[in-house]
Amino acid sequence: MKSPFAEVTDRFGSKEKLAEELFKLLPKSEEESKEEFKERLMRVPNRKLLHIHAVEERTKALGGKEKLVDSILAAHKRGKDGDWRKALLAKPNTELLDLLRAAQKLEKRGGRRRGDAPLALERARRKRRRQKLHAERAARKPHTA
Repeated sequence: MKSPFAEVTDRFGSKEKLAEELFKLLPKSEEESKEEFKERLMRVPNRKLLHIHAVEERTKALGGKEKLVDSILAAHKRGKDGDWRKALLAKPNTELLDLLRAAQKLEKRGGRRRGDAPLALERARRKRRRQKLHAERAARKPHTA
């Protein structure tokens, strides 16, 4: 596995070029100039810059933040929930990608959450144990009529 510095130099050539790339991808602030933004990015560790770039590229590949939010709403079958949409739009892209991944996993399992299957197994185990105890008690006590 390469170090973050090696990966930045291999993929982008330099940290400055990665900062240029991120400047294109990230939302712009009216108060901050391009030079100030780049200067701020130069103080950020390479690993974090690579992570930010990966998240922004993934968001861009999915059609942007709006489409990402629409995908999450559709996966949860809450397409018309305007309040939740506003709340999702306020969240960072990393959190939105996590929500989408979780929704897709849930969809893949047919709506069952991760803990549902073990809980059902435990209930079945308890039921068998109760039946066994009941059968043993019935075998010990002779019925007198």
